[in-house]
Amino acid sequence: MRNSHRGRIFVANPDRYDLAQMRRAGFRQILTPATVVEIDLRKPLAPHGKWRNAWRRANRGPIDTTHRPFRHSDDWIFKVDKDQQRKKGYRSLPHTICLAWPAQQTHFATAIQNGGAVAAMLFLLHNHVATYQICWTGPMGRSTGAHNRLLAETIDHLTAKGFHRLDLGSVDTANAPGLAQFKLRSGGYRVDWAAHGLPRRVYGPSPHHGPVLDVENRQKEQPMTILQIASLLIVLAGAFGAINYLFLKLPPAIGILIVALLASFAVLLVNLAVPSLGVADAVRATVPEIEFSEALLEGVLGLLLFAGALHVKLSVCAVNGWL
Repeated sequence: MRNSHRGRIFVANPDRYDLAQMRRAGFRQILTPATVVEIDLRKPLAPHGKWRNAWRRANRGPIDTTHRPFRHSDDWIFKVDKDQQRKKGYRSLPHTICLAWPAQQTHFATAIQNGGAVAAMLFLLHNHVATYQICWTGPMGRSTGAHNRLLAETIDHLTAKGFHRLDLGSVDTANAPGLAQFKLRSGGYRVDWAAHGLPRRVYGPSPHHGPVLDVENRQKEQPMTILQIASLLIVLAGAFGAINYLFLKLPPAIGILIVALLASFAVLLVNLAVPSLGVADAVRATVPEIEFSEALLEGVLGLLLFAGALHVKLSVCAVNGWL
């Protein structure tokens, strides 16, 4: 990457993206997409039935809850979070991020029973979005459904304060199936994220902020036109005909068909072996742009008639009295 475009790579991780459009804009996917769960706080919460039952059971249980900004005296949550990371074999963002975050832009929810904490959740607030940063629950909190109650009450607090979205973070059904199920049943929706890299060539100068992305002003890649597709088909037909003439030695129509099928299978295998080439994405981006009725009547039909006319022998027509 250092040798490509002098090492200048722009990385984007958009909330919503279309892979084909990102590729047309010059981006290439560099990370496997991660799935996160988000809750739209502007809509009524609609959790799964089992999640709702656990929430109701927690409301009737013996636990009390508190909701307030995070304090440095609450740093015990970092210790228990490190312990559960070590036991369950996963890693999260450094806790220094939470300590450096402005206290008034945090939300710390705790479930308490008999004077001790049985579950806790820490959220970081930014703009109109809240991020589910750290969660912990003990055996008693797990049995009483404390997390369900804490999350439902936090959603009420955030909604009252005008927040629009709650990011519950990524889901890992392999290493943390319980947490993934908790998030998916909370009433949220899946969002796929993937980091995309963009070469330096699409940057434009900015006197204040250095290189900036100028996608709107750059010339966008356009799908192939009918003329370009027809030209490509003619070239491929000629190449396939040559392969058949030199190697297969079958009748032209049969030989070209067989070579075309073999070439199609080869393209599919290349796409499966090296998906980063984006062969499938390029096809998906081009095919929807083709108006097939126009392509058939104004393009392919003319080519077929022209190809048929090339095989007409005037001497044979004269012998049979057709001229």
